[in-house]
Amino acid sequence: MSEEERERVLKGQRETRPTATRVEHGIAYHETIKVWFTDRTEHEVTVYALSSGELYEAVHATGVKAQKLSEINFEENINLSAKLISMATGDPGILNKLMINEDAKIISKILEISQAPKN
Repeated sequence: MSEEERERVLKGQRETRPTATRVEHGIAYHETIKVWFTDRTEHEVTVYALSSGELYEAVHATGVKAQKLSEINFEENINLSAKLISMATGDPGILNKLMINEDAKIISKILEISQAPKN
């Protein structure tokens, strides 16, 4: 495979990954919540349950080194939260749209719906 072909394939994979992620999440449990955007209006956002694999991926991607999630420092917590929010909503730019503290609503919903049901 030539370098040009390789680069074309890699570019295609990068461009289609968000779509593939949405398709994968399409079968996952999800709920819609209302959050405030910086346009000062409420918007509905669909939040998908995350798997253990996605949590591990987010921890690895953000470089969290704590033994337990409760031991994460503030900066690691923000980075991990940002990664989880973008994964659970399928919108990598959502944090730039949210008013301050609206991210906490999404994190709470992620934690709530990503747990096993208590029947």
